[in-house]
Amino acid sequence: MRNTLLTLALLTTVPFAAQAACERPVCLTDPESLVFSKLIDFDDVMASLGLGSRVYPKVEAVGEGAIAVLFERDQPALAFDIAGGEQGYASIKFINRQGEEIDTVTFSPLTEASYGFARQKMEPDIAGFILLNTDPQGISVDNLRFEGFDLMG
Repeated sequence: MRNTLLTLALLTTVPFAAQAACERPVCLTDPESLVFSKLIDFDDVMASLGLGSRVYPKVEAVGEGAIAVLFERDQPALAFDIAGGEQGYASIKFINRQGEEIDTVTFSPLTEASYGFARQKMEPDIAGFILLNTDPQGISVDNLRFEGFDLMG
């Protein structure tokens, strides 16, 4: 029991330590420092027509445009994987439940990697986000992680 409590205490303090160095409303964070209970891996999502102006199933159609996500519950942090990054950049606009901008974080160079984002002081008010990119070949987003264990209950 004591080991379980110690593990839980460590898991809940790691994101706060990561946030101490950042003074923005939302900070780019090491995704390995965050703990999530929900995962959307898009394996069961069928590709559809209109996947960009170049039209699916052409490989050039993948990664065009933007992705917008609205969560059922406000989040303090999230993470996702980007595939296909070719040194471009991305901007992610975080919005609250009223549709107001919390912050916009621009990051580059885009590479195939995991990216994590956390609200300052882990405040759970991220209702959604819009991700835009200018990568020359476009990007794919996979393994969206959210709903920290602190929100379960």
